[in-house]
Amino acid sequence: MVRLRRLLHMIPLRLRALLRRGEVERELAEEFEYYVEERTRREMARGVSAEEARAAARRALDGQARQMEACRETWGVTFLDHLGRDLRTGVRGWRRTPGLWALATITLGVGLGANATIFSVVDVIYHHPLSGLDPERYAVLEAFQEK
Repeated sequence: MVRLRRLLHMIPLRLRALLRRGEVERELAEEFEYYVEERTRREMARGVSAEEARAAARRALDGQARQMEACRETWGVTFLDHLGRDLRTGVRGWRRTPGLWALATITLGVGLGANATIFSVVDVIYHHPLSGLDPERYAVLEAFQEK
């Protein structure tokens, strides 16, 4: 029951991360900036200069880009994001070299068609041999050999 409740809670969050990417990215950047400002304020309260306090806050964050990417991965939509990027890249490549893509498509089509034909023939020969014929009418021919 708890897992279902958690799943139902996560669905709108993931949809929001997928459909309103810019808004969620802005909120994430604001959150990290807030962290840096708070850490800087605490360092300055300890008597450190503003520049040193900000540098210490950035160091404590341990690579903002890496931390932000880790947050993005928790949204659970990185697979769809990467798939979308790959599809856009593929379409751009297709626009640049349509002849190559046509050749690749035709090659795949012919290969799949040949594969399906071979498997159909093998299926008929081995799994349904001579169905519909009367087995009583079969004859066995033997070669006569002289001794």
